Amino acid sequence: MVRSTEFIQHVQLFVPYPVKASHGFITTEKDGRCFLIDAYSGDMLANPQVPGKHVLSRITSSQCPSCYHYASPEAAFNCMHYVAEGYVHPVRICVVTDFHADEKMAALCHVNRNLGNVDFSPVQLKILSMLVALHENKMPADIQQKIDLVPSQASLLRGSCPFFANNRDMKLALIAKGIARHQRKRHFLDVLKDMQYLKDAHHAIGASYFDRKIAELENQLAKIRAGTA
Repeated sequence: MVRSTEFIQHVQLFVPYPVKASHGFITTEKDGRCFLIDAYSGDMLANPQVPGKHVLSRITSSQCPSCYHYASPEAAFNCMHYVAEGYVHPVRICVVTDFHADEKMAALCHVNRNLGNVDFSPVQLKILSMLVALHENKMPADIQQKIDLVPSQASLLRGSCPFFANNRDMKLALIAKGIARHQRKRHFLDVLKDMQYLKDAHHAIGASYFDRKIAELENQLAKIRAGTA
């Protein structure tokens, strides 16, 4: 079996497309988008190709300070690390491909071993297939649809981040999502009661809890909309 380091070297030497390899990722560019393929798992990340450092500096100075994802304490939502590396939040625009069914990849491995005398793993063959399909415009339609949803370089040319999220609007969306979640749980209690899986006393306790939580969240929502929170 070809080791991962040997496979990366093979890609750099023999794949006839512009590719780079660093820190376990194979990187290539196409149609204003930068594609990072994990050399160990075969997962693909896609993000807008950054036109230049001056664009990133404009985004970080003008939009990042007021963006929800910049203020979020969760590492997965903080864009700044990715922006500093020259990318725009790949966590939010990940295109994870399951390029071929397992049985197809097993057959390809068998053919490759017997005809090419190289023992590539299914993941390695998948990566080679993705690189060829990407650059030859032969991606499966469902994967190409996901890629097309990723903004291209053109979305950044005016110094605007395509994933800018206003702090206030994001808070409103999250609270509304929380209200809907509690309403679903509240409704489920009614269903359990109607089907006689839940005693009246237990239903009353649960319903009281969810009604209180819904009221609290609706109060928060009203305050933010009124500008008092």
